[in-house]
Formats: sequence, C-alpha cells, structure tokens
Amino acid sequence: MSVETDNTLTVEATRNPQSALAQHLALMEEQTMRLETEVSLENPGTYPGWWQQEAVPTGLVRQELKKPGVDPIIISQYFHLRQRQQRLHAIISGREYGLSPLVSFCSEVGGDIAARGFQSEGLDGPMHIAMLERLASSVEDREYVVPELELLRHAYGVERITDLLGIGGDEYSDMLRPLVRNENAVKWMRFVDQKKSSDYSMEEARVNAWQWMSQALSSATGIGGGRS
Repeated sequence: MSVETDNTLTVEATRNPQSALAQHLALMEEQTMRLETEVSLENPGTYPGWWQQEAVPTGLVRQELKKPGVDPIIISQYFHLRQRQQRLHAIISGREYGLSPLVSFCSEVGGDIAARGFQSEGLDGPMHIAMLERLASSVEDREYVVPELELLRHAYGVERITDLLGIGGDEYSDMLRPLVRNENAVKWMRFVDQKKSSDYSMEEARVNAWQWMSQALSSATGIGGGRS
C-alpha cells in the first residue's frame, strides 16, 4: 500500500469508521485473490514485491474492529481473509503458520470480538467450520484448546468453559457437543476452571477437585446447582 493510499484510508477511518473498515476489507479481498492467483504449490518462495508495498496493514483493521458498533458479519469476513492469508503463507514459506487460524484471530482481536463474528455466522460459516475442524484434530493430538473454548464461552454466553458441557438443542451445538466432551477438551476445562490449592494441601486439592467434578456433572446433565 502506498503512503498516500494509507493516509487516505486513515483519514476516512477517523471520519467514518464503518465505511473505512468496509473499504479495507474490500481491498484485502482483492489483494488476497490476486495473491492466490500468483502463488502455486509448484513454485513456492517469497511474496511478490507488490504485496510488501500495497498490502492493507492488518493492525489498522484490527483497531477498527475493536470499535463499538462494528457489524459482526465484517468480523467473520476478516477472519476468513486472515485464514486464507495464513494458508498462502504456508505455501510461500514452506512451513505452517505457528498458530491455528482461530487462535491467531482471537489473539489479534480478542475472544469477545471473535465471538461476535462467530455468532453472526450460519452453520457453514468459516469460523464454525474452523472450530469443528480444530476441536476434532485436537482429540488425537491432545493440543491446547483453551482459546477456542474461551471463544465458545463468549459465543454461548456462559460463565465458565466447563459450562460448555451442557450445550445442545440445535444442529451446530449437537455437532459440537461430542468435541467439547472429549478427554482433551475436558482436561483443559478442568485446568482453567478448577480452583487451585493455595497451600498445596491434599485436603484442599481434594475438595477443589470434587467441586469442579460436581460443577462439570451439573453442566453436562442439567441436574443440580453444581456450585458450592
């Protein structure tokens, strides 16, 4: 992006953030499509020169996404663009991006903002699909999935990630339920939500473990208060 173009978009962002954000995303879409046509698996290497000069600064877009009143559909669109750019990065560099698309997105904009984009989507939305794929792959790899679970906590409006054990009743939640109830996801729920023993006494650790298991059972079955 030229300095002149960047300054123009920055001024427009001050006057009309929503309009400027839409302009940025439209330009990002155009540039990402162009990059997709120029990059191939057979010829990996470096980014084309124009990308270094013209690419929309993602930091500016992230700032705009964090402003009040942003259409959540735009948040979802930005995620999809960043997801595509990560795939292109893997092709060009010859190595996978260090974080999953959902984790890097939550790191960029925050779990609460990412959740708003998630809520705006249908079943076939990019964040919905990425969530199912990520949690499914983590079952076997036993990977750290707290950022994904935190995104779901915001999206479902529950207090703790352990409360996700009780989701269900709609098509997507029914697909998600076995994935949040698998051993790996439950392990990380316990890691986050179980009270830590302040003095490392065996008795306190036992009580904390019992309280968390009671809460988890209550969330999963809908029976009992689950708190003490």
